[in-house]
Amino acid sequence: MLRPWVPHNERKKSTLLFHNLNALLIATLFLCSSSVILAQGRVVFRNFLPLTTPPIDAPVYLDYVGGTPLSGANPNYRAALLGGPSTALPWGLTQAGMLQMSYSPINTTLTWVGFQSGTLPGQSPGYIRVGTESERVIPGADWGTLALVQMVAWEGPYTSWIDAWEAAQGGSVRIGVSNPLTLQLAQSPAGLHPDLWGLQPFAIQFVPEPSTAALTVISVAVFILGRSRWRRSPRR
Repeated sequence: MLRPWVPHNERKKSTLLFHNLNALLIATLFLCSSSVILAQGRVVFRNFLPLTTPPIDAPVYLDYVGGTPLSGANPNYRAALLGGPSTALPWGLTQAGMLQMSYSPINTTLTWVGFQSGTLPGQSPGYIRVGTESERVIPGADWGTLALVQMVAWEGPYTSWIDAWEAAQGGSVRIGVSNPLTLQLAQSPAGLHPDLWGLQPFAIQFVPEPSTAALTVISVAVFILGRSRWRRSPRR
C-alpha cells in the first residue's frame, strides 16, 4: 500500500512536534515522580511499644474504651494510619478530614492491617498486627517536616477508610478515630522515624444519626437556657 506523499518541510515539522511532545511528557513525569519522592516522610505504625519514651499502650476497643478489645479472630476488624502535613484537618466520627491513608514503603498496596489474637503483651486483642512492615509513608509530608497522623479503625470488609467512614454515616458499621498527633519526621530515610507518641486508646462505635445528635444538642441548650432564665427571674 502506497503512503501519501508529504512535503519535506511538513515531515520536519511533524518530527519536531513529536520530539517536543516527548520532551514535555518526560518533564511532566519527572516533576510528578520528584514530588512523590520528596513526600516520603515515615512514621512507625504500632500501638504497643512499652520500651519507647514515652511508652505507647493504646489498644482499640469495641463500643467503649475499656470494653472488649478488637480481636484478629474477626477479620473484619481493621485499622489504618492516616497522615498528612501538620496543617491538614483530622477526621472525626461525623466530620470528614483531609488526612490520607499511609502505606508501607516496601509494599505500597499495604494500607490497612488487622488485629492480634494471641495472649502475650502486644500480641493480644486490641493491638494491630503489622509484622515487620511497621513503617508507613505519610502522604504530602516531606522529610524533616511536621506531620499530622491519626489512627483509625473500623468493622466490615472495607479496604479504605473513606469507604468505611461513608458507610458508618448511615449507621450500619462501627468506626473509631484516635486523637490526632503532630510528629517531627526524620531528615532522611536513614534517620530515626517517630513512633506514635501520645497515642491514646479509643473505640469503634456506631455513629449517631445527625438528627439525633442535633436534637440532643438542642435539648441540652434549651435546658441550660431555661435554667439560666429561671435563676435570673425574680422570685415572689
